[in-house]
Amino acid sequence: MRCETAEEIRQKAQILAQMIRESEEAARYRACRQKIASNSEVQSLLKSQKRLQMSVSALKMRCAPMEKIRAAERALEEVEGRLRAIPAVGQYQAAQEEVNLLVQGVAEIIAQTISSRLPVKVSAGGCSGGCGGCTTCGVQPVP
Repeated sequence: MRCETAEEIRQKAQILAQMIRESEEAARYRACRQKIASNSEVQSLLKSQKRLQMSVSALKMRCAPMEKIRAAERALEEVEGRLRAIPAVGQYQAAQEEVNLLVQGVAEIIAQTISSRLPVKVSAGGCSGGCGGCTTCGVQPVP
């Protein structure tokens, strides 16, 4: 049995990554992302959401009166509720979750397959949002 070099393994990983990028899940995600990127209502609500999140954080950091913090949090919840009510947002979130599950599933299979013979950590979880700037409702602004 021939041993693969580290470079050959990395090349095969690139092929696997390309397969994921070309998957039905990734295509669905890109279509949904484009749909919300071109939806002016969604983009406006995302901007409001970001502004309100920053406002809530700033109020908390300044130890503002609790009624001001609660009012800002209620406004944020209202915007997030309006976002969740838009079908394209729900479709985007579902498509994003499908891609995340695909990538996490592949990573888990690799880790579990080699962990029986090599000291590798097999994570039980992972990032569900796929980004460092996720929001309460799980929708990230689209560039």
